Amino acid sequence: INQPKGLVSGVKSVNKNLTDNDLESKLNYLDKQSPIELQANHLVMREVKKYLSASDKQLAKWMGAGAYYFPLFEEVLHKNKLPLELKFLPVLESGLRPRIESPSGARGLWQLMYGTAKENGLKMSSYVDERTDPTLATQAACNYLKKMHRLYDDWLLALAAYNAGPGNVNKAIRQNGGKRNYWEIRAYLPQETRDYVPRFIALNYLFNSQIEHFIGQINPDIFHQQVDTVIVQRKIQLKLIAEQLDMDFEQLKFINPAYTHDIIPGTDFDRYPLRLPFNKLSDWQSKKHEIFRLLDALEAEKKVVYPKLEEH
Repeated sequence: INQPKGLVSGVKSVNKNLTDNDLESKLNYLDKQSPIELQANHLVMREVKKYLSASDKQLAKWMGAGAYYFPLFEEVLHKNKLPLELKFLPVLESGLRPRIESPSGARGLWQLMYGTAKENGLKMSSYVDERTDPTLATQAACNYLKKMHRLYDDWLLALAAYNAGPGNVNKAIRQNGGKRNYWEIRAYLPQETRDYVPRFIALNYLFNSQIEHFIGQINPDIFHQQVDTVIVQRKIQLKLIAEQLDMDFEQLKFINPAYTHDIIPGTDFDRYPLRLPFNKLSDWQSKKHEIFRLLDALEAEKKVVYPKLEEH
């Protein structure tokens, strides 16, 4: 994977200086290329400065995580004819951590609530939570974002509704005399949502100004473009697969985050995806029957124990 010219791998001392002209010039440029209004103002400036005040290592981690996830997000967003700038939303939602769960129960990169996830095509069981599957969750988020945009025909209001729910946005519109402009109704929104849109715009600035601010990048051990999918119809632990393919278990979990207990719950009738690095695909094809025979033996000796599967 080639890095952009001027990008520094690893951690580098970040230039945390920012002027009004820097912000306005960059956002004016980005705004012209986007259907989302990317306005420079004092609220956005405040949020950019907050992000720049993070540790150099944290900023480099975000950039590296973006290098893994953004191509995936862009592919799904493009397929859904949505603005590619929405790829920065999961940075705001989850810090690009696929298994994170909020106190309110939202999970995954896009922080989808259980009900919203179900309504938008995702499945949850004792073994699988598709909110933590990057591709499936991105599609579900796209479905929901399209619904919100159809309600308001305005991307900033759609983003506010993604965060606070359309009920809170509709209430703010009513309280402000029916005006349908985010900046005009902002004061009537919940506090978190007042900051949400400025932070989203700030992230558009930050990730498009990596080189100007000398932000380094801690790259992942593997990139999304170096992974492909095979289908598994056996209940099997990821750890066993990692051992038999001589893979790092943490890396295998990283590229297969939807399996809640690190177990693929396949059966003769249920097919599940297993993502593997390109360099392990041939090993899987040549060893899978041997792995399944080993699994049979372990199950016969009751050396493999699975939690009960319950569909929700």
